[in-house]
Amino acid sequence: MRSRRTFIKQSLATSASLPILHTLKGQHRESTVTSESYLRSILYTREEVRAWLEDGAFPFARYSSEFGWLLPDGYFKDGVDDSISKYTYEPNDGPRQRIHYADLPCRINTYGDSFTQCHQVSDGETWQEVLAAHLQEPIRNFGIGGWSVYQAYLRMLKEEKETPADVIIFNIYDDDHFRNLDSWRNIRVNKHERFTEPPLPHLVVNPAKGAFKEMPNPCPTEESLYNLCDYNWVRNRFKNDFALGIEVAHLNAESANPRKDYSDLLDLATTHGIRTRADDYPTLEKAADALHQEAALFSTS
Repeated sequence: MRSRRTFIKQSLATSASLPILHTLKGQHRESTVTSESYLRSILYTREEVRAWLEDGAFPFARYSSEFGWLLPDGYFKDGVDDSISKYTYEPNDGPRQRIHYADLPCRINTYGDSFTQCHQVSDGETWQEVLAAHLQEPIRNFGIGGWSVYQAYLRMLKEEKETPADVIIFNIYDDDHFRNLDSWRNIRVNKHERFTEPPLPHLVVNPAKGAFKEMPNPCPTEESLYNLCDYNWVRNRFKNDFALGIEVAHLNAESANPRKDYSDLLDLATTHGIRTRADDYPTLEKAADALHQEAALFSTS
């Protein structure tokens, strides 16, 4: 079965509107990428925003002011041997459709990313349904593909007030820690034909002070998504963004003069209270990875 990363990469390969700087990762460049030039390269078009909100374009997800995105009902050819997976969700932003023992009281709620959602299998094939059949009782599946630990945590706080469970299964996997720090996922992950990689609630952390700050969705209304087409607004909102600094460092890792970029990375670490020293690492790429990892793991802990 293809991983979600493979699914995204294959979608990327068919997308006709990729920002050019996103396609230059790993390539040698004589000139330095700046935060400003990078932000300019990833702007949405007004047509992209309108099509997502009104026409069902970018069909992987639908806009949510509270969480960044939720998932719509859908069919995708993303399963084993290109089989079709059916995704159905209960009304009123509910969990994934329960199949086994759905009419019985529910004691178990599950939260997390695509490994909780069970991306690439149909409703009756999720691990929750396998477990429900074994236990002979229903299990709610609140997993959402692409979510951070923080997004799943926010969902848990909401759902446990409305549909509390005796048992909570909270799944954390792989990239979820890093996602906590994303204010606009498109900064770090390419938008593609199925997903806009939208803005989301996130965390700003300072490991040295043992502090973190909860931040709401930068675009709390559908209309405000159009701000992501406006360079001046985007620059003012994201120019000091931590994930942006890390991404620019990665893009400049093979530039002709990386020492300046080390300096920028050291400034980023100092500003965000990260103890890892960027200049302790042999390459800018490894230094950026180390700083990103320290902040990401702290954000979950």
